[in-house]
Amino acid sequence: TYVFFSFWKHDRFSVRTPLELNTSDTTTACSGVTFTVVEPPPPPPPPAPQARTRPQPPGPPPVRAVPKVVPKLTRGGYVFPVYGPASFGPSFGAPRAHVSGGWHHGVDIFAPLGAPVLAVADGTLFQVGWNNIGGNRLWLRDRVGNEFYYAHLSAYSPLAVDGAQVRAGDVIAFVGTTGDAEGTPPHLHFEFHPLELLHLGYDGVVDPYPYLLAWQRLQDVSFVGGSPLLSSIAPVSNAPTPGAYLLSSSDISTATGLAPASLARALRVRISRAGAVTSGDVAASAPASP
Repeated sequence: TYVFFSFWKHDRFSVRTPLELNTSDTTTACSGVTFTVVEPPPPPPPPAPQARTRPQPPGPPPVRAVPKVVPKLTRGGYVFPVYGPASFGPSFGAPRAHVSGGWHHGVDIFAPLGAPVLAVADGTLFQVGWNNIGGNRLWLRDRVGNEFYYAHLSAYSPLAVDGAQVRAGDVIAFVGTTGDAEGTPPHLHFEFHPLELLHLGYDGVVDPYPYLLAWQRLQDVSFVGGSPLLSSIAPVSNAPTPGAYLLSSSDISTATGLAPASLARALRVRISRAGAVTSGDVAASAPASP
C-alpha cells in the first residue's frame, strides 16, 4: 500500500512524498500531517482456461532396434502381444467419454515402458503412424482377415511399415504412453476386430480378454466353423466338429420367385383313388410356371 502525506513549513511551501508504510499500524499520530491512503490497482483477472489440446506427434515416428527375444507360440500359431511380465483385466466395454461410442473397445495390457510388442499372428501391417487418441499405433491383419489394433506405443521396430509382412512373435513396437494415455502407467491398448464384423466399422469388435488369457497360457482358441464369434476356450474337446452351424434363418415362403399357392400344393396330402388317405405321403407338386 502506498501512502502520500503533506506537511507545511513556515514559508507555506508544500512537499508531497510517497512512503511505503504498514497501514495496520494505527499507533502513530503526527500533528499537522495529513495522510492519504491510496490502494494499489486490483490484479488482472486470471486468463481464461484453454481447451486441452490433444498431444501432437513429436516428429518422425521413433524407431528402435529389435531386441533378441524368443516368444512362445501356441500350437495354432498365435502369441500373447507383449513380451515379458504384463498384467491386464476385463476392461472391455468400460465407459470412455473421449472415444467413439463412449466405451472401451479393447483391453489395456500394463507392462514396463519399452517392453517389446509382438505380432499376435502372421499377417500384414497397415496404418502405421500417429493418431491423436491412440498416439503411435498400428494395425495387423492376419491371413484369415481378422484385424488387431495396437495403441499408445512408445516406438516402432524397423519392421513396422505399411504393407510389411510379419510373422507371429515378431517385435513390431514397444509399450508406451502416447496419445491420450499420457500421464498413465505404460500399457498397450489391444483390440480384436474379427472378419465377420468389419462391416460395422470401428464398433465391429469383440472382447479380446478371453483370447489374451488363452494365448498367455499358450492355449489356442478353437474357432467353430472358422468363426471367432463361436469360439470355445477349452483346449481339448472330444465333441465332433460340426459340419455347419446356423447364423440366421428366414421364411422362404414369402420370398419372390415362387409360383402362387406352390407351398400349399407341396403340403397337400394326396387322396388315393379309393378315397383313403395315404398316411405320411406328402408330395411336392411342380409349379405351373417357373
